[in-house]
Amino acid sequence: MTARPYVRARRAFWTLLLTAVLLVGALSAVLRATPTPLAGAAVATLGALAAMSIALAARLWLALSGHLSPPRDTPSHHEKPVEDS
Repeated sequence: MTARPYVRARRAFWTLLLTAVLLVGALSAVLRATPTPLAGAAVATLGALAAMSIALAARLWLALSGHLSPPRDTPSHHEKPVEDS
């Protein structure tokens, strides 16, 4: 990995991690609030956003540590195969 993409990936990782911490804190506060339809919508939204942030941060962590497999060189099933003449 070259220097600039590596720095950007690390910055994105820490940004996602901070976002996840803030979202979980907000989720905790909403869960302590009086149950209302608005609180329910906030729990669903904050929970989904926190889960996505955690999942993306975990994926970046695996990529930065070298634990993700490299991309395959095989074409996807959506691409048309190249015909040899």
